[in-house]
Amino acid sequence: MNPLIKYMERWTDNPVFRNILLLFSGTGIAQLIPVVIQLFLARIYTKAEFGELSVFMSVIGIGGVVATLNYDYVVVMSRRQGEARTMLFLSLLSSVVIGIISFVVLFLFRPFFSGILSVPDYNIFWLVPPVILIMGWINGLTSWYNRMRAYKKMVAGQLTQGLSIPVWKLMFGYIGISSGLIWGTFIGYVIAVAYFVYLYLSENLKCGLFRSLSWSKMKAFAWEYRDFAIYASIGNLFNAFALLGLPLLITFFYPLEVAGLYFFANSVIRLPINLLSLQ
Repeated sequence: MNPLIKYMERWTDNPVFRNILLLFSGTGIAQLIPVVIQLFLARIYTKAEFGELSVFMSVIGIGGVVATLNYDYVVVMSRRQGEARTMLFLSLLSSVVIGIISFVVLFLFRPFFSGILSVPDYNIFWLVPPVILIMGWINGLTSWYNRMRAYKKMVAGQLTQGLSIPVWKLMFGYIGISSGLIWGTFIGYVIAVAYFVYLYLSENLKCGLFRSLSWSKMKAFAWEYRDFAIYASIGNLFNAFALLGLPLLITFFYPLEVAGLYFFANSVIRLPINLLSLQ
């Protein structure tokens, strides 16, 4: 047999290699489809509407990185199954709390945000808290299935989100719904989190959804892994500001259309980086 063929067969028989290939291919398709559909979206939506989307994505991206307070990292790292399950619910609870806090901030500081941002309709920001909550739940449940080595389910979730968001944007654009880019993003996230929640409930509902859970354990683990919530979250927050905060800065100095052009170009340029980093 050809040595090259033997070498390739040895690699393809390796479960680690197969899992990496599965995740890479799923992430690649999930990243590529929105870029392809975005070429059609550019003919439907205006530059100002892409500017609105850029501001919305910046806000939810910055809020989403701290939604779980990084407790979802512990879900994968924990050696004990009961502890991992507790940390999963702690990350889901943290996402709810962060979502509520973001709603309060947007409500109390509405005059300030509406003044510095050039978004014509401030009401789109009321979708920010539920999307931040949803992003936290997706991250937490993805970490759980990563721990369980259910990589096919992870890829299916990525594809569900990667397909549903651009498809809904396209549908809303043809129908002529106002802020269709933002509503399409919102519905896509809802579909993705519904998929993960359905999977988790179908697998754990019969055997006890809240088994081995208690407030005392959650408080103890939250304190034990507080460094994730304090230091890792702060670091990720600054990174998110650096990577995603530019559209907010652009809208402060320039018209919304400029932010839309930047967002469209950046999403295409960053595609190879996103593929290589599996983000």
